[in-house]
Amino acid sequence: MVKAAQEGAEQLEKEKAVFEKLKQTERWAASAGLEQVRILTKLLSDERKLWKESCARENEKLFHVRQELNNLKAANASLVKEKAAVEASAKEAKTRGATTLKEAKAHAAKVLADADADRTKLNKVVEELQIMETILDAPENATAVAEMNERAR
Repeated sequence: MVKAAQEGAEQLEKEKAVFEKLKQTERWAASAGLEQVRILTKLLSDERKLWKESCARENEKLFHVRQELNNLKAANASLVKEKAAVEASAKEAKTRGATTLKEAKAHAAKVLADADADRTKLNKVVEELQIMETILDAPENATAVAEMNERAR
């Protein structure tokens, strides 16, 4: 029995040594696994930080692009209004120009007609004066004209 107890004790010691070895291996494995988790956590944290920085840069770019787009839309709207105003002004100027041209033509025609009427009157007066000159230059009237001129002086 002593031998069996001694063998049992040796067996127990061997199993205890194997258990301790296994326990140590499991500790190392757990420690290695924990270290891997820490490394992966650090890598994930670094990756997340880089991703956030990249997103922040991209958002900043997009903000400026949106701002520029809004500015361009506002400028475009202003130019559309300005174009419409210029077109309306040009149309109005064209209409006024046409109206003014018509008025100028009508005025010119009236002035021309008035000038023609005045020329006709002047021609009549000149004709009458020529008739009177002819009458006054006639030999029978020469003495009467000379007497009238004498009296007028």
